Amino acid sequence: MNNAEKFPGVKAVITANDVPRGRFGSGIKDQPILAHDEFWAIGAVAAIAAETADIAEEAVDLIEVEYEELPAVLDPEEAMKPGAPQLHEEANNIRGQKKVRIGDIEEGFREADYVFKARF
Repeated sequence: MNNAEKFPGVKAVITANDVPRGRFGSGIKDQPILAHDEFWAIGAVAAIAAETADIAEEAVDLIEVEYEELPAVLDPEEAMKPGAPQLHEEANNIRGQKKVRIGDIEEGFREADYVFKARF
């Protein structure tokens, strides 16, 4: 970050080391405030405070980030197999489950005008 911090008009450059390690997200709070260590989605790795927006935009180009592309599994069935790359180590790639059982499903099928079967 040194080059961005030294850029004229830049007041501060903040990284994940400067903010609490809290997480946010809709439903599952699994997104860091600023990316640190490993991250798996597009996110901010730094924030710049500068005298003007133009200065901040120029300073952004001076930030160097090293990325190591990690293996990905884009198919849910493959992601649940033993040996698959783990996104959430503590959850074996299954972040959450919820079963909803209300009413009589067989009766619902009999009364339905249309029944669609698919796997999601």
